[in-house]
Amino acid sequence: MSAKNTGLSWLSAGLLLGSSLFATPVLAEIRVGFVHVSKVLDQAPQKEQANQKLEKEFAPRNDKVVEKQKELIKLEEELVRDAEIMSADRRRNAELEVVRLKRDIKRMREEFNEDFSLRRNEELRKLQRAVAQAIDKVANDEKYDLVVSEGVLFASKRVDISVKVLDLLKSQADK
Repeated sequence: MSAKNTGLSWLSAGLLLGSSLFATPVLAEIRVGFVHVSKVLDQAPQKEQANQKLEKEFAPRNDKVVEKQKELIKLEEELVRDAEIMSADRRRNAELEVVRLKRDIKRMREEFNEDFSLRRNEELRKLQRAVAQAIDKVANDEKYDLVVSEGVLFASKRVDISVKVLDLLKSQADK
């Protein structure tokens, strides 16, 4: 090994050692937090508020479907009970009405489910935005450099800020 190579390797080793000494304090000052987002979404009071809003919004339509179902049941019972004493025309008309009601109920249910699903997704997106904003606020207020979420194999309670995010969401829900 020549003197030139030896000097170069000592220089390389010195630079490597020096750079690792400077890198360590930087890593020690990074503040990391963890948020269990699915837990926060599930426990946020805004979720219950959204569910109540959807229930109130869709209750009248659900009541109409239930009313039609009761009408169908009544007509079917009448048809079974009185089929033998009904005239052929009246029985045929009742059977056609049963078919029509079943079709109407099926259509009403499909429309209801589709509309409900769309609205539920809208409310979920609002909740997700509120959670993201709460995470951002907690992270900024408490000077976190990095906040991670799902996909983390382990996070100690020391870095878990989920409770802080939930507390913020609860305080916002009370307003």
